[in-house]
Amino acid sequence: MKNKKKLIILILACIVFILCSQNVFASSVENVMLKNTGILEYTDNPYMPFYTTSHINENRIANKISSLFRSAVRATLPKQYRTEGLTVKDQKNTGECWAFAYTSAIEAYNIVHTGKTEIFSPRHIDYSCSKSFKDAITDKSKYFNREVSEASGNYFLTSAYAASRKGPVLESDMPFSETLDKINLSDLNKEKQYQIEDYLLFDSVFKKYSGNQVSYYSNSNCTEPYTKINDFRTQVKQQIQQNGAVVTCIYETSADKDVLVKDSSKKVNHGVCVVGWDDDYKAQGWDKAGAYIAINSYTTKSFYNGYIYISYDDIFVENNMVGITAVSDIDTTNVYEHDELGTTGGVSADSIFEDYTQKEEITAVNIFDRNNKEKAETLTEVGVSVWTYQKAEVYFTDEFGSSALPINWKLVASTDTIAPGFKTIRLTKPVELTKEKYAIAVRFIEDNEENAATVALEIPIENSWWSTAKGKNGESYVVKDKFEIDGKNTTYYGITVDQAGNMANTCIKAYTTIATDINSEKYEIRGNIITRVDINTDLESFKNNITVGEEGKEYKVLDANGNDITDETTVLATGYKVIVDSKEYTISVTGDISGDGKADILDLARMRAHVVGRKGFILSGANLYAADLSFDSQVDVLDVARMRKLCVQ
Repeated sequence: MKNKKKLIILILACIVFILCSQNVFASSVENVMLKNTGILEYTDNPYMPFYTTSHINENRIANKISSLFRSAVRATLPKQYRTEGLTVKDQKNTGECWAFAYTSAIEAYNIVHTGKTEIFSPRHIDYSCSKSFKDAITDKSKYFNREVSEASGNYFLTSAYAASRKGPVLESDMPFSETLDKINLSDLNKEKQYQIEDYLLFDSVFKKYSGNQVSYYSNSNCTEPYTKINDFRTQVKQQIQQNGAVVTCIYETSADKDVLVKDSSKKVNHGVCVVGWDDDYKAQGWDKAGAYIAINSYTTKSFYNGYIYISYDDIFVENNMVGITAVSDIDTTNVYEHDELGTTGGVSADSIFEDYTQKEEITAVNIFDRNNKEKAETLTEVGVSVWTYQKAEVYFTDEFGSSALPINWKLVASTDTIAPGFKTIRLTKPVELTKEKYAIAVRFIEDNEENAATVALEIPIENSWWSTAKGKNGESYVVKDKFEIDGKNTTYYGITVDQAGNMANTCIKAYTTIATDINSEKYEIRGNIITRVDINTDLESFKNNITVGEEGKEYKVLDANGNDITDETTVLATGYKVIVDSKEYTISVTGDISGDGKADILDLARMRAHVVGRKGFILSGANLYAADLSFDSQVDVLDVARMRKLCVQ
């Protein structure tokens, strides 16, 4: 009996110990209010409704941004250049210049990379960034507080549209109209043509005139001189030459075909797409030569056949430049996000916490509930908004502790330095989603100890298009100081932005795919492209590494000429097709850019031509994947080095 009592006491002691241990090591939630609420101010400049609390040092742009461009084998930039083949459109009396400029930028990217001249719909963008719907909107936080064709729009609307992968759609699917009528939400359900994966937010160059003399600054107060304007302009030109265009905003009157504004009291009123430059161009009344060439949106009957020239020294043109840097075919089924309205600012670690001991890093966390729990779903990519030059580590978990907070994180991707803008990060290996909810953490690491790491937030801004933004408890957190993998002793901080307790969302998106007709543990299925197929893979090996629909389902593998391949020893090449029912998949063999089944000097030459941006040699589709030897969603000098080794082998 005594032994039994001792056993009961021992069991009770163990239970108490376990409970106490759980309390000691359990994760917890706290709310923290932003120290600097200045970020919530809404300026009267609709193109720039916020500022970032972490200043980007001007010396960093020349050192960092150049790595984004294919400049390792740098060709001399011409004195004049223009992306040709674009269609000049007509926005008529609407305020959709921003949407027209953005679609022109996508079209320019397409022309440079694929030679296609598709026309995309500005109206679809405008409606997608509005609340102009006949349907009753049940969750206003998912819709901008603006009506279609308001007097203005900006890059931050189009970036939210692109990051949510809502488009672009063809102009023929939603033609332009001056109407302000509301539409049904279902009218937005058009076939998306591409997904915009990456875009670059150039550093802002501020200018101040004294008479006819212009000075350059890296801050809006014009107190810190900007000394590397030539490097900046070289990088803008590289973006135009390699990716077609940049989008910017200017002050323009209806008669301006040669734009040079010196008066800082003016305010930007027009969005344009810059598609070229002319270093020797000097309009009447200009003090210096040199101009950007922009396609406008008022028909070919206006300006110079629809184009305008903007002086390099225009006070606004270099202040808010944005460039699309990566576009791909559709391979996303679901987009998980809490920041449907996109980022409204970048907040530094020391603007959130008083006692931040490791300001050079901060971790953002989003918890997602799955949309479709019945179908197999695979997490393939994570998208992040970025406000300063930082490295990123991406973590995943579908395990949650006793406090319903994430534990046991797994590293699934990491990056080199990311520039400001938006970046799609492909996971090292896709993750199968099997549980009802999961979490993504992105650890941002500032590589300059003098600067604090930043996290992009979606914040409600009173009396603005973003006034409907609303964070909810349990959706988004930040973790300060060092990020612990086990998560069992982690404090997750929800960010409040005002005394009313309104919360911010972190700008992390998760992109998933639903099981397709073809699945593989060895290869990666990217939309309709089967990637990561090794050189010298024969038909037999390929078939052994894929599953096609239901067991025993018939399919065919075709060569580049459309002939059915039956010989199991045939070596596959980039461009070969797999046909399942009426659906077509393209095979991409890593290293085989030319489509001959080998990796040789010809492939190296084509890769080098792509890397330096040689017109007519820009890779796309299966050929682009074949050139990505490092599997990091970009083709650069690292891939060139690996191709050299592969050729030797």
